[in-house]
Amino acid sequence: MIGPAYDVAAVDEAMDGVDAVVHCAAMASPTLGTAPELFRANSMSTFVVLESAVRHDVRAAVIASSLSVTGLPWGDVPAPWLPLDERVPLQVRDVYAHSKQVDEATAAYLAAAHEIGVVALRYPLLGVPERELGRDAAAFLTDPGAGARSLWAYLDTRDAATAALLALEHAERLGFERFFLSAPNTLATLPSQELVDRFHAGVPVLRRLRDHEALVDTSWAAELLGFAPEHVFDPFTVVSG
Repeated sequence: MIGPAYDVAAVDEAMDGVDAVVHCAAMASPTLGTAPELFRANSMSTFVVLESAVRHDVRAAVIASSLSVTGLPWGDVPAPWLPLDERVPLQVRDVYAHSKQVDEATAAYLAAAHEIGVVALRYPLLGVPERELGRDAAAFLTDPGAGARSLWAYLDTRDAATAALLALEHAERLGFERFFLSAPNTLATLPSQELVDRFHAGVPVLRRLRDHEALVDTSWAAELLGFAPEHVFDPFTVVSG
């Protein structure tokens, strides 16, 4: 079935006979359309898909949320602390972050009101070494500050898919839950503590950072989902290459 995810009839047709849903359809950046277009493509679509899942007795769903729900990548707001974890307040200053906040609120509402478990996965930059990951690592080598708002975070697409499958396995038990996801390291060649000192000066650091460890804490996903990324990109390959 091909059609926009905010089209109720199209989604209902696609939902027939479905046991579980992974909803990833969205505009992935506030630069890809007007604010109304983006809100419709993201938040309206999420509501339509999950509401249809409820009516079709689907019991497990996963939605693609984003690190951007925090407001950091696209809004000019400081990180409240590092590494980020699920306790972080949402400082929404842009329509994309707002759409993801609404998506999570929709998921929480439907999980509470109906017999469906919905897990929101807060993905960072997704990609593969040959394209997105190598591209951004090369950019950060030249200008490390370019990755400051996104915390130099990434996740290989293969690990993103694995996380979605794990979330489906646990969704009914969890009801509604949200998780930050990330590879265990950053896409920068500078040590993580130096990155924070230079580009997030004054932000509280919850612990002394080790080497190139990620600035996104994924321990909640590890504990509740068994999430353990397997595909780690080494940004030093960009240097040696």
